[in-house]
Amino acid sequence: MMVPYLFFIQEEKVLLQCKSYMKSAKILLSFLVLFVLCDAVLGQNLKDFDVTTHNIAIGNRNEDKKANINVGLMADVTVLKGCQMSLGTALVRERAIGFNFSLVRVITLGDMWGMQSSLVSDVVNGEMKGLQFSGVINSSKQMRGMQLSTFNNIAIRMQGVQLSGIENITLSAGRGLQLASVMNICIDDMHGVQMSAFNYADEIVGLQLGLVNICTQNPHGTQIGLFNYSRESNSRKIGLVNLSPQTRIQMMVFGGNASKINVAARFRNNNTYNIVGIGTHYMGLDKKFSGSLFYSMGYWTTVFNDKWSVNADIGFSHTESFNQEDLKTPERLYSLNTNVSLEYQCFKQLGFFVAAGYGVDRYYEHNETYKRSFLMKVGMIFF
Repeated sequence: MMVPYLFFIQEEKVLLQCKSYMKSAKILLSFLVLFVLCDAVLGQNLKDFDVTTHNIAIGNRNEDKKANINVGLMADVTVLKGCQMSLGTALVRERAIGFNFSLVRVITLGDMWGMQSSLVSDVVNGEMKGLQFSGVINSSKQMRGMQLSTFNNIAIRMQGVQLSGIENITLSAGRGLQLASVMNICIDDMHGVQMSAFNYADEIVGLQLGLVNICTQNPHGTQIGLFNYSRESNSRKIGLVNLSPQTRIQMMVFGGNASKINVAARFRNNNTYNIVGIGTHYMGLDKKFSGSLFYSMGYWTTVFNDKWSVNADIGFSHTESFNQEDLKTPERLYSLNTNVSLEYQCFKQLGFFVAAGYGVDRYYEHNETYKRSFLMKVGMIFF
């Protein structure tokens, strides 16, 4: 009988200790919120803020309010040549040369040469030469150096490196590297490299590497991604789908001796194209349902006249038998194939084609070939 009683006493002690920790955390959180609110209120009117009552400055303390060392709850100085540290806002009204640090935010209303660091935000209203390191956001009118943040970097003009966990934004020309997990944006010409899931630039002179790459003006660089868009169809694009205003998006319906019934979309540019589609009954019409997803990229050219064209492509397909595996039918396969086709455009919105090729089907689970076969396709092209 003593064991349950002792367990109950121990549980009561743990609960009391947890309540004590929760109470301390609430007090600490309330103090932090009050401190940030006070800092925001005191920092609303920066021009009227009295620098002599909120910080301690060591150095040149004449009427220009210059300092070599500036420390305070809301540290404020006109010109800084040295080090500034603050628990709230660290403010330099004109120019700063050296190091600015704050737990909340750092603001320089003029130029800054050196380093800014804070847990929330770094702001330079002039030219920044050096490093901005922030837990949330960095902002600079003209950046020459590096911006490093968890969420967001913003610069009107950028020359250097922007590294962010979420996004980088340059509102004018950019030169250097933008690296983020979600997006990079340059509202002008970008000379350098953009690497993110989504990349946008008016004009790219360099490289865009991501899932989606967009360049609205004439590109002079390379786009590598799943989806690439640029104004010129003959620009350098490497991806699953490459688009431009001149791209023709066409629907293909065809049959073949691999997947028997197929529907696909073809993205046709000046001399290249991409095909993405689905097919059914890969294992045969007398078998239970099986399907495939396929992709191919190729090159085309006209022959005889504008109505006739020859296409050549290479492709990949994934096949599923949907858990109908037996000794003769594997659950899934992948295929590599190549095809050559002859196409006739009888009307503007309608064409026909016949294709021949060769394919190899292989197992995913082990390095063996399931089958090799010659391929035949016949179908129609709309639009």
